[in-house]
Amino acid sequence: MWQNRWNDSKKARWTKNLINKVNVDRLYGDFYINQILTAHGVFREHLTRFFEKTSLCSFGQEMGSVLHVIKECEIWISYRKNWPSGWQSMSLKDLINNADIRVSLRGLLLELLIKELDLLSSFSETVVCRL
Repeated sequence: MWQNRWNDSKKARWTKNLINKVNVDRLYGDFYINQILTAHGVFREHLTRFFEKTSLCSFGQEMGSVLHVIKECEIWISYRKNWPSGWQSMSLKDLINNADIRVSLRGLLLELLIKELDLLSSFSETVVCRL
């Protein structure tokens, strides 16, 4: 029953690409990794839906999507330097399933969260000052 509802739903397409089979086993249960799994949270592509800010990443070159932040953005290169060779060709699901990379991803997301919250705080102060 759950699997049929999951398959038929038009929502959560991003998550379905990463978790295609529904079951009761706990896979991740982690605040930071769940943001990757849902493409919600601190990613600019998501934040732009709620705040008057750009969807471009902090570097300002590309859309601030999950894939861009994790695999491409120059700002986060220090997190990727110790990943195993060939990581560039790994799927996002495989990156998340790699224990060492998952630890690194948590650090990246924590730093991104702090950075974005600082920016949102500045944005909120500006809006309040206008009122």
